Amino acid sequence: MIRMSGLSVGYGRSMVIKDLELTVPDGSRLGIIGPNGCGKTTLLHAVCGILPYSGSIKIDGGEIKALKRRELSKRVALLSQSVNIPYSYTVYDTIKMGRFVYGGKDGEGIIDDLISSLGLGGILHRPITALSGGQLQRVLLARAFAQEPKLLLLDEPTNHLDIISQMELCDMLDDWLGQDSSRSVIGVIHELGLLPRFFKDAVLLDGGRIVLSNSSADIIKSSELNRAFGSGDRNIAEFLRDSFKLMM
Repeated sequence: MIRMSGLSVGYGRSMVIKDLELTVPDGSRLGIIGPNGCGKTTLLHAVCGILPYSGSIKIDGGEIKALKRRELSKRVALLSQSVNIPYSYTVYDTIKMGRFVYGGKDGEGIIDDLISSLGLGGILHRPITALSGGQLQRVLLARAFAQEPKLLLLDEPTNHLDIISQMELCDMLDDWLGQDSSRSVIGVIHELGLLPRFFKDAVLLDGGRIVLSNSSADIIKSSELNRAFGSGDRNIAEFLRDSFKLMM
């Protein structure tokens, strides 16, 4: 379980997340949505220990900022939208990086299973700088899975992915979550039409605060969503519904 209480996160004196309260039970699939600048990525970065915070973030009763980096990395993994790739590591070496938190021990079987389940056997020795967006996403997901985290954080996981890669990512997340009922996913997503497929539940952030928490399907239909995004007279749910009708 992840429990956030009185959580505030920011940059210098500017607070982006403000006195946030949120509990995420084991087995959750929680989406985080909201307008640009509302604090979505900032929240993820606090949960994975990248940003300092005031208040409390506890995972299984332990305060995140009190955990050593290696211990936190065994519990929480982040798949980020922006990936800095300074060197042309091979696919295999990139996946293996996920085992560094365990000192590289007893990881060969886990890595082999990930390579097989994610269909990466044919590109193991290819440099990651030569991969397509979908291939790179699978490799980075394998690296995150190799950490054996209890909580997976996704920051705009469908960004720059074509529709087939988006479908594959959904399937891989389904498989990973299905292997252990205590695993959870929290993710930021901008494509609201994909929200119900990726996440069962969601929270709507606005101004660094949670203004709505509900099922993804209900949040999509909420008038609060229109207000947060400043859509005026335009109804977001109707727009999404009409868009899908055009494709039928």
